[in-house]
Amino acid sequence: PGERREVNLALGGYIEGRATFNHAARFWYNRHFPGLYEVLAFAFENRGRYLAEAAARDAELAASGLSAEQQFLIAHATHSYYGSTEWLTDGKPLWVVNEGEYLMINTLDLTIDMIFFELKFNPWTVRNVLEQFVDRYSYVDQVFSPDAPDTLYPGGISFTHDMGVGSHFSPKGYSSYECSGLDRKCFSCMTCEQLVNWVLCAGMYVAGTGDAEFLRNYRDLFFRCLESLLNRDHPDPEKRNGLMDFESSRTGGGGEITTYDSLDHSLGQARGNVYLAGKCWAAYLALEKLFEELGEAMAAAESRAAASRCAATLEKSFDEQLGFIPAVLDGDNQSAIVPAVEALVYPWHMGLKEAVTETGPYGGYIRMLKRHVENILKPGICLYEDGGWKLSSSADNSWMSKICLSQFVVREILGLHYEGEEHADVAHVRWEAEGAKSHACSDQFSSGKPIGSRFYPRIVTSILWMSEGA
Repeated sequence: PGERREVNLALGGYIEGRATFNHAARFWYNRHFPGLYEVLAFAFENRGRYLAEAAARDAELAASGLSAEQQFLIAHATHSYYGSTEWLTDGKPLWVVNEGEYLMINTLDLTIDMIFFELKFNPWTVRNVLEQFVDRYSYVDQVFSPDAPDTLYPGGISFTHDMGVGSHFSPKGYSSYECSGLDRKCFSCMTCEQLVNWVLCAGMYVAGTGDAEFLRNYRDLFFRCLESLLNRDHPDPEKRNGLMDFESSRTGGGGEITTYDSLDHSLGQARGNVYLAGKCWAAYLALEKLFEELGEAMAAAESRAAASRCAATLEKSFDEQLGFIPAVLDGDNQSAIVPAVEALVYPWHMGLKEAVTETGPYGGYIRMLKRHVENILKPGICLYEDGGWKLSSSADNSWMSKICLSQFVVREILGLHYEGEEHADVAHVRWEAEGAKSHACSDQFSSGKPIGSRFYPRIVTSILWMSEGA
């Protein structure tokens, strides 16, 4: 009685032999440990090193200057990310991030958001996943206009939504998620979005690592990606406006969607969507930078021209009567969406800071986005009563990971603040700690209540906050 003792506990697991199906792989740790006993013994022998690393990460977070709520959200997300990962081997390293409770393998529209965290802590995994998509989960399609679905034009290369589900890899060129015959509903195709996601990941990877070998290896693929992206705008170069206007033949006559698959058309529909249009703009900038580094001046110029077309189309689409740019440029939509600004993070992260300034080559586009944000970050539009962010004014459904990303863009890149913003992360912590207390880190909320995407890894987008003010 009255004395204190410390007990060290090690938790471990071990799966021997084959861990996946349809593409056989084992856990990488099988190369080093014959069984569970050796795993636990190694943990005890190296506990000092592990505890020191944990202390260093805690100290880094504590010194960040972020609020207690922001620090909680980053730590909570980090646990969920690592809990979703698998380091496998099929004879060479094979990195897998499972999509939380859905267990889809390397979902590409999560990869694009987790990349900021991975480039900081484990950048080799970014290249590993990108190359898996090239080798086994790329495909070539055709495109069509919704007005004439039976007339097909050349499309080009793109990438699947994921690589399989529940440790079962899908056949080459197909995901476990995407189905044909659906028109802008859950489980439809995400062809254009996944194309820009791969391009943006490649651009940020090269910019962040200087991996010249990767740049050289995929030179021809970058040309194919540019051609594919241009064809999804319009097969006739004279009729291009920078946006996605043509659908993929993989939809079977239907329509494509975005990663915001369970929202209404304000974010769920791909064609004419200003969220996806922003990512197309950023993808053209990424291709321009890649081609410049390769010494391909003509391709760089073509990419730059496409980015200018896209920015000009979006800038002039601001609706003065609404006070913002409508979510879908179809003439009827009146939804306001925060993710209209999301794509600014990609050129910023690639070091293309001038592209996201009001005085840069796309200044008109940036000024329009600032007006857009200032007019929609208000209660009853894109803020809940508790101060939490609402991604779409017309859909009661918000993803925490996307909120974290957009908060960074609004504060750090656009330099905007608004009255009552200190309430936002207090509300977001309440969503996680109270609303989702039984589900670890959750990503998808409706009015602060978790409705899906539990045990999710993508919320590590919040790592961006630690670079604010740098």
